Amino acid sequence: MKFISRVLLIVYSFLSMIIWSMGFIITVFKLPYVKSVLYKTGEVLKIPFLQEPAVWLIVLFICVAWFMFSLYTFIIGVNGDREFKSIVKENSIGKIKISSATFEHISLNVIRKLGGIKDARAVIKIAGDEVRVTVHATFMSDVNIPVFSEEAQIRIVQSIEQCTGVKTPEVKIIVDGVQNAYKGRVE
Repeated sequence: MKFISRVLLIVYSFLSMIIWSMGFIITVFKLPYVKSVLYKTGEVLKIPFLQEPAVWLIVLFICVAWFMFSLYTFIIGVNGDREFKSIVKENSIGKIKISSATFEHISLNVIRKLGGIKDARAVIKIAGDEVRVTVHATFMSDVNIPVFSEEAQIRIVQSIEQCTGVKTPEVKIIVDGVQNAYKGRVE
């Protein structure tokens, strides 16, 4: 997300939270001025619904829901895009920024080289200067899953640490399914 968009989102969300918080307070305490304005609006527009006490519950629900939405957008604006997080390594010449996509590609390349996998996808979580990898895989039916998974975990850790110099304390292999290795006969 661009910086200007993020700032606008934060400002909008903050102002919206203030406005809807005031609406919540007014609704809960049923301030006489606002209540009379609401009733008079119902009389002028000839909408009897606005004169019912149940309208306060609806207004309260709308205020709470809008406040929660504004809080959510505020958090998104402050945190930014977590999906494109990366690790920055410094050396004597400058900085190297390694994206999460790099770790994903390294992990998937290791899995594909080992064979025995029908389909795989990797989820990368970057925490500080460490990478945690979760691989979701569909195995072929003729593969010994525990042996293959352990070998894959060891090789993924070695490849990531060798290629990028980033520590990888954890690699999870999640078995999403097993695919039959035998193809049907075509007649």
